Amino acid sequence: MERPIKRILRLLMDGKPHRIEDLSEELGMPVDFVAEVARFLEKWGFAELEEGRTVRLRPDFIELPQDP
Repeated sequence: MERPIKRILRLLMDGKPHRIEDLSEELGMPVDFVAEVARFLEKWGFAELEEGRTVRLRPDFIELPQDP
């Protein structure tokens, strides 16, 4: 089974903004967990978090090599 954070990242890799609530519902994960991952990504410069409700990966993070 794929790890929870990797599942979140897979959905965010399209580079579009995603509502945290929508990600939570689609992945079947608690909103608090998805929000915490989004805050972590923002803190380290991997994502942009808008009003604590919408997260989008930064283009330079998306361009990093992905493991298969």
